[in-house]
Amino acid sequence: MPNPSQPSIDLPSVCRGNPFAAEGQWLRGNTHTHTTASDGKMTVPQAAAWYEAQGYDFLCITDHDVIAELDQESGSQIVLIPGAEIMTDWPEAFGAEICALGITQLKRTHVHPQLLIDDVLAQGGVPFMSHPHMSGVHSGLMMKLEGLVGIEVFNAHCYGTRRRGFSTTQWDELLTVGKCVWGCAADDRHTSNENLSDSKQGYDQAKAWVMVKAGDNSPHAILNALRDGMFYSTTGPEIKDIQIIDDHIVVRTSPVKSVQLTSLPWCGSRRDAPSGERLTEARIHVGAAAIPSRARRLVKSVAPTADAANPKTANCYFRIECWDGEDGWAWANPWIWETLSLPPA
Repeated sequence: MPNPSQPSIDLPSVCRGNPFAAEGQWLRGNTHTHTTASDGKMTVPQAAAWYEAQGYDFLCITDHDVIAELDQESGSQIVLIPGAEIMTDWPEAFGAEICALGITQLKRTHVHPQLLIDDVLAQGGVPFMSHPHMSGVHSGLMMKLEGLVGIEVFNAHCYGTRRRGFSTTQWDELLTVGKCVWGCAADDRHTSNENLSDSKQGYDQAKAWVMVKAGDNSPHAILNALRDGMFYSTTGPEIKDIQIIDDHIVVRTSPVKSVQLTSLPWCGSRRDAPSGERLTEARIHVGAAAIPSRARRLVKSVAPTADAANPKTANCYFRIECWDGEDGWAWANPWIWETLSLPPA
């Protein structure tokens, strides 16, 4: 395998997916919320008031197969964004759903997900795949879709009910083959504010959210930021900055136990805090990431193997994942320099 510790690397000057260098303000929001318009336990005004009291700036209302009326209490400042979670008809999956943000019309349900994605995009909406791992939506299925903006890499409702809450493997598989999708974390809120059993107390209540870098706190600006990947997702840890300085990827966070750099196969690295301590900064040499030059060398180095002689499409990307040592994770969207068809001619 190529040695990642080369002394200097010529980096491409443009990449996608870096909200930390963008102008704007950070806004906290939940992208997946159910109300009494479907199977949620709170009305829209109750949900809006609750999230506003928790310090949220915006809330997406995404009831099952219906677009709820976005009424809220007088004096409320939280921004409400319309949407729906739409059931597909996809024989290869187990109840797959599209979380459609920013739509005002529900044209159809229970059809192939590509048709639903097309409907959402035609309205200027933002389609995410809801909890793909729980729904049995493996990456091979999503690779066939066009226009999917992102997937839920963490779903608090699924995790809190002890089901398949993480979809990071599916995310990396999509990124690896050149499918640029963003990853979000969401509550998938169904519960009310009433006391639950001790084992399930508040499992989908402000447990996962996105931090969006937007020009202003308006639905239009927020949706544009979500569409462009100008956000990171978290269940607690704060990602304060990601930069490339002197051939190192420098990550600054709230105190965490580890910072993981994930990239193409055979690439990546991790920094762990010493026992009993926490990191607030991690430096990882950029050679650990699949920048274009390393991606080409990687394919060349494995060319003698049986599957490497055929061209491969690959994103030259890396993404950052932080863990606080307990139940706190944070995920930055991938930095993507370019998509290559490998090996080069």
